[in-house]
Amino acid sequence: MKRGLFDHPFVDVELADKVVGAPDHLADAQLITDHTTTLVKNDAGVLPLTHDPRKVLVTGWGVATTSALGNAIGRRGQTVTIAETGTTPSQTRINQVVAEAVRSDLVVVSTMNASSLNADTGLPTASAAAQQALVKALLATGKPVIVSGMRNPYDISYFTAAPTYLATYGYTVASMESLTRVLFGEVNPVGKLPVTIPRADGSGALYPFGHGLSYGG
Repeated sequence: MKRGLFDHPFVDVELADKVVGAPDHLADAQLITDHTTTLVKNDAGVLPLTHDPRKVLVTGWGVATTSALGNAIGRRGQTVTIAETGTTPSQTRINQVVAEAVRSDLVVVSTMNASSLNADTGLPTASAAAQQALVKALLATGKPVIVSGMRNPYDISYFTAAPTYLATYGYTVASMESLTRVLFGEVNPVGKLPVTIPRADGSGALYPFGHGLSYGG
């Protein structure tokens, strides 16, 4: 009320198409996501990627998400295969994706609330357990695997063996572009965790508030 937001509450239809999706607004959104994408873990030194051509499997949650990410990676001269799995991949689907991973040079897998727990049992939900199984099966191939938590950053707590992990906090096209820019070193990651990521067993912090890696420092 103090800001006067309710004095004129309705959209001016005449101006809407000049405001919504305006180029400067889209540029601001891209800049924001470029600065918030967080590199949590890079233990294998896989990142940043070179632009050398390779076969990349983009898999995990989200039809639009994997498509946007795969397209962005493809624009960097990579040969991309997209194999979306949904939030609760079956064992059959996991086996299919693993077979595709074996034929690839690099795997990028998106997760969505893969750390969620059943409030009654305290155990991972069916969706979380299935996504955890997917990531662990991909890691078992021995191929380089990059995991990105697409909604909240907590998923890494349930597959700590993953050597490369990022958090995007969203799954818009801009978020997927920012993620790709970070993957290829076009943007030096400067995002920091806005929360503490706890260990799955409750024994303390896995990654503290404010954690975030950058390239070369």
